[in-house]
Amino acid sequence: MNRYFSAENLERVCADFAFLVKKISDYRGELDLRLRDNYFNLYYRGNSLAKVTPVKDGCYDVVIHRKFSREIFRDDPRFTCTDAGSHCRIRVRNRFLRPLFKKKNLDALLRNIKKVNYGEEIVFEQLLITDNVDRDDLILIDRQVTEPGMNSRIDLLALKRTQGNHFSFVVIEVKLGNNRELAGAVGKQLNGYIHHIESHIEEWACSYRETYRQMKLLKILEPQRWDEIEIDRKVEGLVVVSGYSGIARESIRQLQNSYPEIAVRFIKNRI
Repeated sequence: MNRYFSAENLERVCADFAFLVKKISDYRGELDLRLRDNYFNLYYRGNSLAKVTPVKDGCYDVVIHRKFSREIFRDDPRFTCTDAGSHCRIRVRNRFLRPLFKKKNLDALLRNIKKVNYGEEIVFEQLLITDNVDRDDLILIDRQVTEPGMNSRIDLLALKRTQGNHFSFVVIEVKLGNNRELAGAVGKQLNGYIHHIESHIEEWACSYRETYRQMKLLKILEPQRWDEIEIDRKVEGLVVVSGYSGIARESIRQLQNSYPEIAVRFIKNRI
């Protein structure tokens, strides 16, 4: 489990992308940057907008789905664009990162993403990230988490503060009230994730301590007071549910009967 940059790449990214981190804040939570294994993903409303990887000679590879990028970058001689299956790969020198990620281009990408249908649960997931960004008792440290040995992806991975700068993992699954998995399958899924993390707790704790430290250096976690944290061995599961309350109530009852150890939080949309 590695969700962070090498020391060399971290130094580059901190220097080259400070402007982008500031720009992300202008979008009021709709844009989201997440660290991966020596690259980062930029998300918009839960969709992966771009994968950005440091490569040699002061360059970066920026990979964007062609249905989002269309012809936005192809006529600019500062960028080398090549097709990579369903994606467009852009090789760009660090001095041209600002022109690449200028507001005009970002807004064009966002308009194209809005034209594509995306799931309600992905939107709900992004709302949870946006509305919890300023907390210091709960940090949504990662999203769409997987590694070898896991059958699927964790929706959201949180760090819950226990005391001081000590935190523990909370595995969060996001479901709409009409999702059939809510009645039981999500409980089995969550317990599988919890067991996997508990079986590899040292690796996960080490990885996310470094993820936190690097996100703090990048100023992505500005509200947090600690430069470094400790992660305890405890792992909890949480299902967050919203909407379709008439269907959701019975599914939640069945889930809690079968998996009483898993917490469920139902968010009502009543006026």
